[in-house]
Amino acid sequence: MKTIHILSAGLLAIAGIALLAPEAKAQLTYKQGDLFLGFEEPGNSNAGDYLIDIGPASYILSLAASPGSTNITTGAYGGLGLGNFAADLATEFSGTGWATNYSLGDSSAGNAVQWGIIGATSGSQFGLAANTLFETQGETTPGTQSTPITPNSSSLQSQVTGAIAQLGGQYAQASGTGSSSLGAFSGHNDTNSWSSFTPSSAAFNQSFSIEQPSSGANTGATDSTLDFYEVVPNTTKNSHNGSTTDLGTFTLDSSGDLIFTSAAAVPEPSTYAMVGLGAMSLLGFRRFRRGARS
Repeated sequence: MKTIHILSAGLLAIAGIALLAPEAKAQLTYKQGDLFLGFEEPGNSNAGDYLIDIGPASYILSLAASPGSTNITTGAYGGLGLGNFAADLATEFSGTGWATNYSLGDSSAGNAVQWGIIGATSGSQFGLAANTLFETQGETTPGTQSTPITPNSSSLQSQVTGAIAQLGGQYAQASGTGSSSLGAFSGHNDTNSWSSFTPSSAAFNQSFSIEQPSSGANTGATDSTLDFYEVVPNTTKNSHNGSTTDLGTFTLDSSGDLIFTSAAAVPEPSTYAMVGLGAMSLLGFRRFRRGARS
């Protein structure tokens, strides 16, 4: 009996230690076709970068197919959510005022926290051509669409695909933070970091700058609006011209709510009326057939 008491006490002690021990941080993973949400503060050498994988582009493509808005922070990964990544942003970018603060008291717009979203296909993912890019462009004036990104050759867009893969490789070497199991910090000048590639003349040829503009009505992260484009490359085969599709907009507020709003048009009232008329006609036809059978 005494031995049993000692054993029970030992097990309880081990359990207590386990409860007190810090929670292990999960190793991050990245798959080609995932979208990255990245942050940097260009004028602040004391701040690093912050990167978070918000899931496969197919998730946003499915949202873009129908009108409406979705909170990606709580709805990503099938409802698992992105965690409290606003707390991570506060840690990295000068406290809870990260959304509106400028670095080190510098009020110039170029030193505000900036963010963007990017992804690319490898092969014919999601039924799209290889090296199709998904990129954001900031709206300088809220409510006015930004200039759509011009498609380029598949070979040039493949440089972006490769750069994103390198970014994903660094991301996958990190562990989730205490606030988000999908977020990662990195040094501002680390090899393959967000700042290294976004924007980068080497990888994006300047035409692929994806961050919000550093001037204009939307400077700062609060209520910034970024247009989200699907950019299918030009190909020499069959002289195919690429295409750019406006899928919708991303907005971000200071509480860390990332909202995607589809660009799909809401049906006109007349369309609803026609649908209703069609349904009523079908119902009437079915009733007629039933009456004829009886």
